[in-house]
Amino acid sequence: MWWRRRPKGRLGTPPMPADRRLAAGVVVLILVVCLFLPMAGLTLLAALVIDLLISAGRRFRGAPV
Repeated sequence: MWWRRRPKGRLGTPPMPADRRLAAGVVVLILVVCLFLPMAGLTLLAALVIDLLISAGRRFRGAPV
């Protein structure tokens, strides 16, 4: 369902919050969860690497990110 509703030509990720402290708090919370649940950490790390590779590939080809 997400694939059909996403914006045309983009992944449709939410924008960064205006308050950077909120974003930093979320990152800290994620790191704590990954410390106690290592498999969740590996999964998040794999997703991050895949996302970075896709973004780099699109920038290399000149497509909108």
